[in-house]
Amino acid sequence: MNKIIICGSGNLLHRCLKEKTKDLDILKVYCNKTNYDTDYKIKNLLIEKKIPYSYRSVNKYLKKFILGQNKSDNISLISLQYKNIINQEIINLLKNKIYNIHFSYLPKNRGCYPIAHSFLDGSNYSGVTLHQINKGIDDGDIIKQIKLNLSKFKSAKELYIKKTIIGLSLYKYFINNLNKFTYKKQDNTNATYYSKKSINFANSYTNWNKNFYEILNFLKAMNFPPYQYPKLRYNKSNFEIIDFDLKKYKKFSFPGYAIRKKGFFYVNCIDATIKIKIEKKINKFIKNKDNLIFYI
Repeated sequence: MNKIIICGSGNLLHRCLKEKTKDLDILKVYCNKTNYDTDYKIKNLLIEKKIPYSYRSVNKYLKKFILGQNKSDNISLISLQYKNIINQEIINLLKNKIYNIHFSYLPKNRGCYPIAHSFLDGSNYSGVTLHQINKGIDDGDIIKQIKLNLSKFKSAKELYIKKTIIGLSLYKYFINNLNKFTYKKQDNTNATYYSKKSINFANSYTNWNKNFYEILNFLKAMNFPPYQYPKLRYNKSNFEIIDFDLKKYKKFSFPGYAIRKKGFFYVNCIDATIKIKIEKKINKFIKNKDNLIFYI
């Protein structure tokens, strides 16, 4: 029987734990706390299935747990959206039988926020990758990956939902093919990496002094309702953009200049006009104005 340890968080961990698996012994699950409803669903599922779990760091507490197991050579570990970098001591202890499902088409968008960066990079594709973990960050050998056409997605949330479904399929592949993997080295020619500091979501505002596609990609990247929306500035206040049109309208004025029409705002950028919908509280600030200038 294959024995695995799981590290993870969020919807992908929850979906994978719900899977009925034969000939698989989940020894323990190390969870990140995210403060979302999914945390409670994961905890309840682990209790229902009588799977041991911990919110402690896998790097600090896994070594003792593994050494306490019989035949630790048969243990593999998989990371499912785990927020911590797993250190080299754990990798060595598990003799490189340690894997990750990463929400990008590696080697592009290694590191943090791969969904947002796939839009911000202006790429026409993204994907999900099952790969081996090594001492680097998301640069281990690839086992299997699935590619996605980004033009089909309007928001980071839509892309996240699709990638979670694909991530589940890769998890199924993982548990059904343990010890039978073939590996492919990553080509670092077009590799990209982003740290936690690469995006400050709380302080990210729409820059109208960019072209249509740059702004459209920004709006998509920041659109993760109900937790995250793209924002704009007007009259020293911040407002959320709750919807936007994918259509490119003809430019009629300078960047940031906007007109209001039937509940929507038509805002100029450097080469076009973008149709957006702003949260209702802006009406208290603009009152009867139909012509506005948003900060660049």
